[in-house]
Amino acid sequence: MSDGNRRKIVAAIIGLALAIGLGAVSYQLYKASEQRDTGYTYQPADEASVGVVGTSKALAKAYQPKCKNPQNDKDADLCAQWAAVEQVAEANRLTSLNAKMAIASLVATAIATFLLLWTLWETRQISRRELRAYVKLEPIKSSGIVEVGKLIQLNLDQIDYGHTPAINCEFHYASAVRSVDWDWSDEIIGKREGKRKITIHRDSPSSMTIFSKHPMTAEEMHGIKIGALKIVARGTLFYDDVFGGSHYTQIGVEIGSAELEQKRVRLAAFGNIST
Repeated sequence: MSDGNRRKIVAAIIGLALAIGLGAVSYQLYKASEQRDTGYTYQPADEASVGVVGTSKALAKAYQPKCKNPQNDKDADLCAQWAAVEQVAEANRLTSLNAKMAIASLVATAIATFLLLWTLWETRQISRRELRAYVKLEPIKSSGIVEVGKLIQLNLDQIDYGHTPAINCEFHYASAVRSVDWDWSDEIIGKREGKRKITIHRDSPSSMTIFSKHPMTAEEMHGIKIGALKIVARGTLFYDDVFGGSHYTQIGVEIGSAELEQKRVRLAAFGNIST
């Protein structure tokens, strides 16, 4: 999984968890505010058969005429009581509305904060990608030793195309003689590890050499010249950037009869990777 996809998945999980948490808090606050809106019952003593039973926030029509024009002191007192009840209900409604607006504001603030932090993090990552080291391995043309009785030697340039040095650079390599139809996925060539770690600076190439384990034999040289064999070599450079990231660059090269005659190497179709 690439770093970009991993970051997207982490961001989605964080966003989902934040939304669930805010939703739960919002629901609890909403239920708490709704519980304040209790039901009211208005049933005058002189009209026991008519009244409002259960929850009601609106004035019952049966009592509107009396409250608009009370006929006696008793009705006036009842209307005053009902008006007080309505004021309480309206106050509770406004409190509930304010609570919902506060929740909406909290959610918006949380989302804005999350987006701001995400933007800052992405800006930081982009800056690192622009400034980090990028090392490339390139074969040096007309360089190396391919002779009977000697170790095969192929020279490479390690070039940093980034804006900052590549540190803790460690070069691993392998080389062997194989048949012309040999595929890189058929076998893992024995790896040899460079012991020293170096720093590669921008625009200051550093040379490395790939050695074979055994000297070239006369039979191997003859097989290469007639097109039956080829030299295969792989070099891998592991390095760190100054921001703490770890990377590697790998190159695969081959030398057949044509390359041997022209004293050059060709890039292999497999094994050239850079991170």
